[in-house]
Amino acid sequence: MLTKLAVHNLGVIRQAPIDLSKSLTIVCGPNGSGKTYLSYIAYAMCNPMLGPYALLSDDEVKSLLDQEPVSINFDKDAIIAFRSMRLSSIKEQLSEIFGISSAQANDLFPDFELIPEENEQTYLDRVIAKEFSQDFTLNGLHCRITKESGPSAVIQFLKVYGNRSILEKNLKLTLMPIIMQMIFGTGIFRPLMLPVERSSIFTFAREIANSRSRLVQSIRRLTSSNTNLDANLFSELINEQASLYPLALNQLFSLSSDMTRVEKMEGDFGELADEIEHSLLHGNLSVSEQGDVVFSPDGSGKKLPMVMGASIVKTLSNLVFFLRHMLSRGDLLIIDEPEINLHPQAQVAMARIIAQMVNHGLRVMVSTHSDYMIREFNNLIMLGNKSEAMEALATRLGYSSDMPLAAQDVAVEAMKFEEDGRIVGRMIPVDRNGVEIAAIDVVTNLLNEVSDEIYFTLTTADD
Repeated sequence: MLTKLAVHNLGVIRQAPIDLSKSLTIVCGPNGSGKTYLSYIAYAMCNPMLGPYALLSDDEVKSLLDQEPVSINFDKDAIIAFRSMRLSSIKEQLSEIFGISSAQANDLFPDFELIPEENEQTYLDRVIAKEFSQDFTLNGLHCRITKESGPSAVIQFLKVYGNRSILEKNLKLTLMPIIMQMIFGTGIFRPLMLPVERSSIFTFAREIANSRSRLVQSIRRLTSSNTNLDANLFSELINEQASLYPLALNQLFSLSSDMTRVEKMEGDFGELADEIEHSLLHGNLSVSEQGDVVFSPDGSGKKLPMVMGASIVKTLSNLVFFLRHMLSRGDLLIIDEPEINLHPQAQVAMARIIAQMVNHGLRVMVSTHSDYMIREFNNLIMLGNKSEAMEALATRLGYSSDMPLAAQDVAVEAMKFEEDGRIVGRMIPVDRNGVEIAAIDVVTNLLNEVSDEIYFTLTTADD
């Protein structure tokens, strides 16, 4: 599949791998080392709506809405062509992915390349041999895709809701890219990302959405009512406003500005959302009648607007709603710096919750420079070496049975500055003892040495 790739010449990054084949991917590195860049590329790779595109036939759509199974056949040339077009589409849409102009993208990333790890024949053989069955929800429809070994897959709608004519138009455009992504691409139905800007989303999302809407409406009125105006110029302005933010952040804005709709949806991880509220937030999040997110602290009957919430509430509120209402098993959740605004004790708790997400069927990618989180992930990997003694130790230390991680399910990448200032990313081996990241250990050891030397000088001076 398209789960192992090499990124070349992405801004400060000279070369770095992307490995989405594991249940948990951890990217570590200092500030400015390109971790967020890699997250944006991973998000784009898992987003089927970036192409390549294909359409279902009218007869296929009709059969699906009649809840009849439809077999989708594909040949070898189509499989190879998908991979080539998919990688090209990422390169061509860097401006949308990063929220910059096309000119800026060409200037900043002139030599960008995204190279698959597998050769064409190995990739082709893996796609044809792949077997899976996965349920997902699309436009309110309960869908199932099943693939056995061979060049075909079967699609069926288990439940159908909504206006049929509207569904026909939407499905004809959207379903086939999802099918292709799940069979030929990363195998991930939907990516959701929590970027570093997430703590301000609920505070400003509605105003940004309203501002864009007013701008677009005003320009459209001008272009339609006055023939002397340059319509192309205003169209360019609209497009510029539409791409002010990176693709992942635009999705988060869209969701956050329509929380009344989101709250009606049901995700697979409501219990983990409850755990975050109980153990970290000490209160409950909800949506008011006006569609605003509010927070009710434990022991208080008050509902606080997000602008009055603590920093940890603002930071984790999106995650709570994603888990409770959006995310399903098999989805990919990308969290950029999950340690933001968290006390060290809360960082350790967050590492455990991420492990629970993984063990309950969610794919997770995190970028972090938190020593606390890395060390706790190490503990969870060591606890994943199953034995009666280890299980007894985990229970005694307060770990639940769904927290330990299997080493083979974890990928770790370390980003490092080279002498010329460019960044190179390298995969770090993960075994039964966890993972050793030199850059973090060096800082910790240096602090310990400095502390010991200061303490020794202080005590000898007193003597």
